Amino acid sequence: MKWQGRTHLFFEDFDHRRGKAVISTVAFGPSGPDGDIVPVLEEPWHLSYPFMIEDDGELWVIPESIASRSVSIYRANPFPYRWTKEADLLCGVDASDATVFRHDGRFWMFTTIADRTGSFSSSLHIFIAERLLGPWREHPRNPVLTDLASARPAGNIIIRDGRLWRPVQDCRQAYGAALGLAEIVRLDMHGYQQAVRTLLRPNRYWPGRRLHTLNRAGALECIDGSALAFRHLDRWRERLSWARVGG
Repeated sequence: MKWQGRTHLFFEDFDHRRGKAVISTVAFGPSGPDGDIVPVLEEPWHLSYPFMIEDDGELWVIPESIASRSVSIYRANPFPYRWTKEADLLCGVDASDATVFRHDGRFWMFTTIADRTGSFSSSLHIFIAERLLGPWREHPRNPVLTDLASARPAGNIIIRDGRLWRPVQDCRQAYGAALGLAEIVRLDMHGYQQAVRTLLRPNRYWPGRRLHTLNRAGALECIDGSALAFRHLDRWRERLSWARVGG
């Protein structure tokens, strides 16, 4: 996020020992990360997908907090190291990766909500509000899309040459197995339509296993993914050597 002349990357900082994540940040300069990673937002439950939005001269973050069954919003107080909770935008829902933007004089929230099969990635719901802090109301056509390949949000809505583009997660093979760009061809109070134009998968340029999100702030473009991490490689080598000697 570029704000007040400074660029900071906010991300899910997962602690495997505790089994949950906090939101952390690191400053970025012209040559890359510039400084230490600093935890900035923690709750008793897991936090992820820190969605940033500016409104009325203030900066806000909407992290995913599905374990609390709510979609909450926090205000920078001050940016970037302190955040104050201001409101619960949605309550009593299992909502993933809430993504908000302005369009046609309103705020629109895209999120996937757990369906009857237990999937968190296949049912896209839209909520509408006149103000960022709400009240938020459901789109009359919810769920507006049921598609494991293109429902779940994967980053901020992109507006380019008057066209709306929505990064999406393709979860057919696995959660976040691929990343798509869907053009929004209809968005109004009566319906929603999109068309996936591009699909990105791990390849020789990204040798990881998954691609989750795509976002941009100024000249900084970030793709979030995952890769295999052999944290205990030395221990495995010791065991293998022992097995060879003893066997």
